[in-house]
Amino acid sequence: MFANSRAMLALAGALLFAPSWAMAEETATAEEVIQKTHEAAVYLAKNKEAGVEVFKTMENPFVWKSDGYVSVFDCNAGMFLANSARPEGTGMKLSEIADSSGVLLGQKFCDAARQPKGGWVEFRLPKPGDAVPLRKVSFIRSVEGTSYQVTSGIYDDAAKIEDLKKLSDAKYTVTP
Repeated sequence: MFANSRAMLALAGALLFAPSWAMAEETATAEEVIQKTHEAAVYLAKNKEAGVEVFKTMENPFVWKSDGYVSVFDCNAGMFLANSARPEGTGMKLSEIADSSGVLLGQKFCDAARQPKGGWVEFRLPKPGDAVPLRKVSFIRSVEGTSYQVTSGIYDDAAKIEDLKKLSDAKYTVTP
């Protein structure tokens, strides 16, 4: 009987913790965000306006996890051009983009993108498909030869902007 109790406890523990393991595997990392925004910038530098259409659906090469996706905006035009996870945001004025707390984000995004190696902005937003706002920290960079910017982020309560900036500065690659 003791062995069965031990086995049941082990099974219960595995079932209890399995969802957190699964979520950890499905959560975008800062390294992935930096890499995917680089890939997106290269793609858009080559394809320009015609390339923006790719970012408007969740079935594209710049979506890699349930919360890992790249969006595109244009600070010069003041317009959000493509957000695969939140298509209702496509076409919105940047001056109207706000987080779940009502904090306006457009100017913050543009300021971060103007930094020589991109920048990070933190805000509160639910993960795609969820309703509860969480802390999100997004990396934003400009796309060479265009007026576009690309962004992607991580949902993380503990990540420090200074540490993320060091990481992105070290990994930053100029688009060809």
